[in-house]
Amino acid sequence: MANKKALSYTVVVLLLLALVGGGILLWFSGRFADTVEKGGDRATCKNSVVLRAKNPLEIGEISCKTNYVTIDTLEQKKIMQTISEEAYWCWWQFAEGKADFLDPEWVRADTWCFLCSTIEFSDKVKEKYPEGIRDFNIFLQETSLKPKYDGNYIDYLPVSSQAEQSISTIPTQTPFNIAFFGVKKENIPTLPSQHLFALGPFGRYYISGMLYSSTDIKNVCNTLVVGEPSS
Repeated sequence: MANKKALSYTVVVLLLLALVGGGILLWFSGRFADTVEKGGDRATCKNSVVLRAKNPLEIGEISCKTNYVTIDTLEQKKIMQTISEEAYWCWWQFAEGKADFLDPEWVRADTWCFLCSTIEFSDKVKEKYPEGIRDFNIFLQETSLKPKYDGNYIDYLPVSSQAEQSISTIPTQTPFNIAFFGVKKENIPTLPSQHLFALGPFGRYYISGMLYSSTDIKNVCNTLVVGEPSS
């Protein structure tokens, strides 16, 4: 009788372990598939940007998507990590600004932008952080990007000291936009610098950079391109 009870107990434990393990596997598989799919979207974007840089008058529109993110976690570091990753991928998929794909014959505007990500915060995040997420610039300085890059976020992303101060606090009450932009060289003095994440490499006609803003980025971007939602 005791052996039967022990056997039944063992079977129940094994079933529970199988259910838990299966749940973890399904969760991991879903997260992995989501990561791979979005990674594919970003790689496609980068390839189209590089191709247009090589043949600016022959290649069609760039093939990039816009990522829509809702942040629900209350952990400040996780929030900043999510935002930092969106910035990383935006800069990466546009070849760190080194692909000179913007051409006046194609982009008939002083400032061209692509909306990489729109980040919104859940009600509980807004309630806990009504004044925003503070010390984001310090997070960028201190957080490693390895193994993707041998350095911290601040070393990879184009950041100026003025722009760094402007993003020290991430507002939570309104959507937060991350965009790649190109601005004609002669228009740099008139660009509202408080919106800039930073300026990056110089191209033939444009200077590339990043834009962080909770305000209407149409005020900064003469041409604002929004892609289809990412997978």
